Amino acid sequence: MKMELKEEFEKQAEWRDQKALEQPGDGRNAEAANLFRRLAETVDDCPQEVVDTAWELFEDAPDSEEWLEMMKEIGFHAWPKSAEEFCRRFISKRTS
Repeated sequence: MKMELKEEFEKQAEWRDQKALEQPGDGRNAEAANLFRRLAETVDDCPQEVVDTAWELFEDAPDSEEWLEMMKEIGFHAWPKSAEEFCRRFISKRTS
């Protein structure tokens, strides 16, 4: 699961890099890309059970709206410091 999560963060960083090129006047996309790279770098430090729980909740969701919304917020309304913080926030949203 860690590899999939890391790839997801890396994919989001690439997408935000592209958006930063398309919208050079808005620095939030570049900031988001950097945040996603930092999240990808911290996946290995995240406890396996946290990653597994977040991924299971993501896969079990009838739609992935909450996951996608959290991804959209990165660099705009949310600045998680680690993959663990991101996963724990997602777990909290899905289980509360």
